Amino acid sequence: MLARKRTIVLKKAGEEEIEEAVEKKKTGPFRSLLAKPKKSEVEAGPASLEYELTVRITGRYSAAYYRSAVHTLSVDGNVDEVVFGGVTFPSRRGAGIGRLSVGRKVDVPLEELVSVSEKGTRHFAPDGTEVGFGHGTDAGDIEHYPKKVLAGSACAPGSRIPSDEDAEKMLGDALRPQMEKEVRDLREEVRVSEVSLIYAPVYTVKLAGPQRRTAQLRIDGVDARVL
Repeated sequence: MLARKRTIVLKKAGEEEIEEAVEKKKTGPFRSLLAKPKKSEVEAGPASLEYELTVRITGRYSAAYYRSAVHTLSVDGNVDEVVFGGVTFPSRRGAGIGRLSVGRKVDVPLEELVSVSEKGTRHFAPDGTEVGFGHGTDAGDIEHYPKKVLAGSACAPGSRIPSDEDAEKMLGDALRPQMEKEVRDLREEVRVSEVSLIYAPVYTVKLAGPQRRTAQLRIDGVDARVL
């Protein structure tokens, strides 16, 4: 079954909010223990906008495998050994010392067939690195014509869209639980139900400060937060 694919573009904050964030934070890159420039000493250039991609993947990871284990049986105090499957297992004293010991124990090494299943949603950078994501994607948070917005805007370099195989691997690696170091006959399956390509606006502003120093600010275009 092919995964459902969506393209989502987040709405931009107002220009006044972006300008206010730049004005408030523009001296930050030039501050040090010995210097704290005034706002009038830092000049901000025009803000350039591009859209950065976050990939949201939803699906389920399932696996089955055999692992080694030791199960301990409780037996009567006069049982010296237990024969199980044609193999003899000696008993040992239970808890306590000497006459105070209660019953005996038999350690039986065996294998267990383990099944795991995990459903979830994860967010990734285009290179497959799992990332956090704090923006809403409800109807009021997104553009109604996302492809039209993207067609007239720049996207961040390297925003490669993952293939179906890439999406499965990314989600599988994220949802796979920690397993024992040695397992046998591992069978894994990843079913991706939805892939959302979420484009978030990011503004970049070049700054010119004292002593001809330069820097830049990156502003989250959704909530006008300095990145």
